[in-house]
Amino acid sequence: MVTAREYLIVNAVSAETAFPEEDKLRIVNFCIEDIPDTDGVDCKDCIVLYSLLVQMGIVNANEIPDLKTEWYDFARNWHCCGGLCGEDDEVLEDDEVLEDDTIWSCKMDQDGRIVELYITKPEENRQPYDLSVDIGRLERLEDLSLEYVRFVPDEALQRLPNLKSLTFHNCSSLFENLPVRMKLDNLKNLKELEIGFMTENADNVLNYLRSIENPFFQDTLKTLAVSCCGLNNTSFETLFLEILPSKFPNISCLDVNSNDITSVQPIIERIGNDKTCIASKSSLRRLDLYGNPVTTKIERDEDPEEKAAVLNLLNCFKKIQYIGHFYKGQCPCELVYLLAINRAGRCLLEGQGDRSLPLSAWPIVLKRVYKYDNYVTGIYYLLRNGPALAARATFGADKAEKMSPPSKKRKIA
Repeated sequence: MVTAREYLIVNAVSAETAFPEEDKLRIVNFCIEDIPDTDGVDCKDCIVLYSLLVQMGIVNANEIPDLKTEWYDFARNWHCCGGLCGEDDEVLEDDEVLEDDTIWSCKMDQDGRIVELYITKPEENRQPYDLSVDIGRLERLEDLSLEYVRFVPDEALQRLPNLKSLTFHNCSSLFENLPVRMKLDNLKNLKELEIGFMTENADNVLNYLRSIENPFFQDTLKTLAVSCCGLNNTSFETLFLEILPSKFPNISCLDVNSNDITSVQPIIERIGNDKTCIASKSSLRRLDLYGNPVTTKIERDEDPEEKAAVLNLLNCFKKIQYIGHFYKGQCPCELVYLLAINRAGRCLLEGQGDRSLPLSAWPIVLKRVYKYDNYVTGIYYLLRNGPALAARATFGADKAEKMSPPSKKRKIA
């Protein structure tokens, strides 16, 4: 007797044009055996995923029964990963990373719908592929990571209204020729955009970012990562002072780790002549410079001018509270101090576009700072310079006057 689940799988596979007709029965049997028989997994999304992998050449339809697919229950969230077959493959533990031969992985929500998807190519075949327009059928997809993709159809991403995070790694072919046919305009909920591992394509990446016109996610995008793309001082300056303010004014995290940035002095010089108040309007809180030559100079304290420029940067952008990872003892104390007071809320005292807080709100501010590292430095700064104890001198004088006994003039007989 055919169960409701089996009936659903048969109909879903039959509707997939990517599967050869002669192989559909075999694929049906594979899906019935491979897709977990539980209410926590949506069969349709799984079959759409298999169809996508076939269309994009990630998986050969004739070899689907040989595809290793492992399903895990991570805190009641279904997760699966696919890779090349192997007789000695073991199921990964929750805290282990995916194996090097993993060619795709996904994570599901409580309803069994796919919300996260990662796709790459096998190591022996790293030829770029075209993203299938059917990616839009995964309606609940929130996080999409792609490697080696060379073409994204206009309508492919437009049908993903819930997409919050989008990553492109090793996708040089996608950005080589402008205009890049990849419309992100309608991604209303996009919060993170990451482009990485394209060493010689910095200019192409910046040209693409510059070409995006009035995207719906202009207000929602909070994180932009351009890592391992060969950014130099000039391209970093363009990204930092031109593209961010004009295209993505609400960015709070800019990740430019592992590039070729050797100095921030050009940025400081340009800010000195800035008439548009870029620094005061910036929402930037994290600037990840880790892995760039400029951080090595700071760590070794071998370039006083560069160190001074970084300190000036933090004095201009008073919300920046992180500039990259430093090993213990390698971050100059002056830099530690500025990062600590910026994190505590320096912009509340020194402007940068924030309206002043009423005195009644300051206990909340101080309590929030108490949770941070170096909270002593932050709290001391806020108390020393903030309004909480602004009247301390007058108060102390009044108190002293009240406590001191009245002077008595001796009568002269």
